[in-house]
Amino acid sequence: MAAPHSQHKKEKKKKKKAQFKDSPKPRRRLEDLKVPELKVLLQNKGLPVAGKKDELIERLRKYPNGYGPKGAPKKWQYSKAKLKLKKDLLDKNSHIHNMSVDEIWNSDPLYKQYPLFPQYYNDLKKQVEAEGKEARLDDIKAEKHIKNNPRGRLNKRGYPHWNKHPAKKLLQVDIYNKLHERMQPRELQKMRREYKDLKKIYVRRQLHWTYQGERSFEPVDHCNIYLFCHP
Repeated sequence: MAAPHSQHKKEKKKKKKAQFKDSPKPRRRLEDLKVPELKVLLQNKGLPVAGKKDELIERLRKYPNGYGPKGAPKKWQYSKAKLKLKKDLLDKNSHIHNMSVDEIWNSDPLYKQYPLFPQYYNDLKKQVEAEGKEARLDDIKAEKHIKNNPRGRLNKRGYPHWNKHPAKKLLQVDIYNKLHERMQPRELQKMRREYKDLKKIYVRRQLHWTYQGERSFEPVDHCNIYLFCHP
């Protein structure tokens, strides 16, 4: 038969265990969790699990409720956010060139939808820089080719090249002065010596885009000139 003192001790131990079991577990800090545990938390919230421990912790803090009631956004490669970011990266005057990644991330609700935005930003920036470098090399090759292979006065069809022909600017002036409204193309052709190279002049009114500066366009409402050099 167990001594009363020993029995009392056992009962006291059981009571302590029961109290510990029923008491709420102390909340652990995210920093104290291991990477697999952090990834489980992210999976439960429907968030991406890629990245280092610091990135996982930052993601959990930035998106405590996951993606929210709207759910996960469209995939980055097909998203409006990517299109907008690329447009801004290509624009030399864009304010994002003077901002940090976190500032850009928090500057637009479109970007804030993506927990992996810093990674997407760095990848897209490298891609844009590579494309720009490739475009510059292509320009150099094209200039070299043009220099080494000067074209003749006539194209392959035997007609003068329109883009550098003096008639182009003169015709634009005549259209601006609305001569085409008072004269038939045949009459207009006889008016200037430069037009004699051209077999037929055809003018159609439409919205024309003129090139203004590097990679920027400004709409100008005037007549667009089309030249059809049929014999």
